[in-house]
Amino acid sequence: MVPEFDRSSGKLIFADDFINDSVLERLGIKETAILCTDLWHLTHEQLPKYFGGFWNNIEEPMNQMLHSGSKGEWDTAYSKVIGQVQQFPNYSEYIKKMYDNPQCYDGYMLKYVEGNLE
Repeated sequence: MVPEFDRSSGKLIFADDFINDSVLERLGIKETAILCTDLWHLTHEQLPKYFGGFWNNIEEPMNQMLHSGSKGEWDTAYSKVIGQVQQFPNYSEYIKKMYDNPQCYDGYMLKYVEGNLE
């Protein structure tokens, strides 16, 4: 953020993994802003890199999860993904972390949040 920007006017911040909640705390906006993932970088760089060759197996349900329009779609897609990675504890843990933080990752939550922040 540039010094001329009024931090209190920021409601949503989209970023990749270079920014986390501790940055929001240091800026004094942890209580007023929500940190959301940059879906393009997540689906085109971060997830393919993390999952390697296995990404091809879960790309479709992960995209369904990340672009869901309702909690039901989010849950259904999550179940599909977890079913495919359950034999890999690190993958399961990574996806569960995303599932437990829909305000950071999911489209239906962003619609809800945006409506309530205005």
